[in-house]
Parts: sequence; structure tokens; C-alpha cells
Amino acid sequence: MYENYKFITEYEHHLRTFKPKDHRRRPVANNGVMKHLIRLKKLMTLAFRMEWIKKDPFLNYKFRYKKVQ
Repeated sequence: MYENYKFITEYEHHLRTFKPKDHRRRPVANNGVMKHLIRLKKLMTLAFRMEWIKKDPFLNYKFRYKKVQ
């Protein structure tokens, strides 16, 4: 279920569009989304190495950071 590219792109879309109802009034910015995805990638890499999943879903995924000042 979690070992495909579609899951990664859908999760990225969710992070970009979700509007929390607590203290934050806007969605997570691009670099925040990338930080969340990097953390997920670390877990997926571990799961792949432990043979809990059959393939790495981040194999073809490219992280896109925006430069900020």
C-alpha cells in the first residue's frame, strides 16, 4: 500500500493543501513539505532495508527546495 510512487505524490498534495484549524492559518510552505517527505523517506528506506516493503517508493522522486533569504 505505502510502497508506490502514487502514495508519495498524494501525501505531498495533502501536505500542500491541508489547512490546520489550530494555531496555523495557512498550509505548510514548500520547504516544510520537503522536510516532512525527507523524514518519511528515511523511514521508507529503513523499511526497505529491513525487507518490510518490496521496493523503495522514493526511488524516482525528486525533492524540490526553494531558496529563501
